Amino acid sequence: MAIDLYALHAFRTANLGGNDAIANVTSLDKVVKKNDYHGALGKIFRGTTTKAANNAVRTELLRALGIAFNVSGMSVSGDDKVHFSKAFMDKLEEHLGPAFKRGDFGIAADGTVDSGKPLTQRRIRAIVAQAESVAKGQDVDALTLGRNGGVRKDSLYAPYAEKLATIKAEVAGAGDKVVAFFDRIGTTLDFLYNEIDLERGDGHDPSVLRNNQDEDYERELGNYPADRPGHFEYYDDKTGTFVPLKDVNAYRDGHLWKKLGGATLHLERAHFGVGTSSTVAPLKKYIVNNLWLLVKKSIDNYFAAKEAGKMPEFLKRAESPGACIEDQGLHMVEFEDKHLVKGDAVPEEEQVKLKRIAEDDAEKLENPAADKSITDILNDPANAKLIEEKDEWDDELAGLVKAQLLGKTATIPTYNEKTHKFQPLIENGKPVVRPLTAEDIDAIGAKVFQEVFMG
Repeated sequence: MAIDLYALHAFRTANLGGNDAIANVTSLDKVVKKNDYHGALGKIFRGTTTKAANNAVRTELLRALGIAFNVSGMSVSGDDKVHFSKAFMDKLEEHLGPAFKRGDFGIAADGTVDSGKPLTQRRIRAIVAQAESVAKGQDVDALTLGRNGGVRKDSLYAPYAEKLATIKAEVAGAGDKVVAFFDRIGTTLDFLYNEIDLERGDGHDPSVLRNNQDEDYERELGNYPADRPGHFEYYDDKTGTFVPLKDVNAYRDGHLWKKLGGATLHLERAHFGVGTSSTVAPLKKYIVNNLWLLVKKSIDNYFAAKEAGKMPEFLKRAESPGACIEDQGLHMVEFEDKHLVKGDAVPEEEQVKLKRIAEDDAEKLENPAADKSITDILNDPANAKLIEEKDEWDDELAGLVKAQLLGKTATIPTYNEKTHKFQPLIENGKPVVRPLTAEDIDAIGAKVFQEVFMG
């Protein structure tokens, strides 16, 4: 079942100024504040006009919920009164559960709302939150993802969920630090495939980190310029609702840190800014890339180390994986280079290639050229001011690029001084493909900056 949350737009975006504020609905289908709820005493002063207004806003909420959930049993009579059948109310109660508070609507014998009870912002938010929760679950179920369905068998992550189960059974006696490390890898993998890296279907975005959905809808309709700063939201487990993303560091420290089992990501390195970015995609992409690099390399290296007789070295690495997520992923790449990759062998696949997050041409290539990847980073509008201030490649620019590319597999280029062009470095008749080192980035980055931004 597809749930159309946009039908609840007026109620989802209503801000009445307080939980006890009473809602009213205007002729323009906007939900506005009427007055404040004063509990039982308020009933004494609730006249016919007030009751009618309360019934009107409750009717509009039921109508919106019926459209959102595609529930039949709603009709309009000749006097423009809206009637709701018992089956209609039963179905909404089934979808929304206790949050619905069916009795508060006081459906009369003719199917009209007749309770006269005020509708507060607290009740609106509780109902909308439950509708969003159901919608999120429905989208996830449609993809056979989510906490009830586990990991989809044809997904990128499925083989790693199975491999991790084997690892956790085998390392049970390897020491508390190793067990804790793989427990955290499991938590991270779960967050990847169950919460943040979900396919968007025809309806809303089911990810726990997303663009504001009403704004996203308007942008899809072409009502917003592509470069207009957007608003973003994340799912707060405490409240069971999506809340505005106002500060990236606060989101990292107050929410993401817990979701990753107590590990830090340097989100300030992502090409994203609240108040400046038009989409949350760069931030989500940075999170997914780094989490997937750590998860994939930790699991792959375990089995490769086991086969190569390097398990003591690997367990030592797992006992002391590093400070932040970025460092831990890089250390796993370094472990692979030192202990597992022999000669000129190329790693099995693009280490952080994502199945779906492929916003630019470089990501769509199997092994993007390093010069193209560096150019794309420096060309990001978020870095325009920094680039304008520079007249040469320096440590600040190098740090910016290394935060995203160090350890990633790329096609290594060579620079032709005569033609001022980059071309693949060829060895033994094949392009050189390997993880980027700090030296690679410094050498290639300096040439890219000189050629593209200073030439």
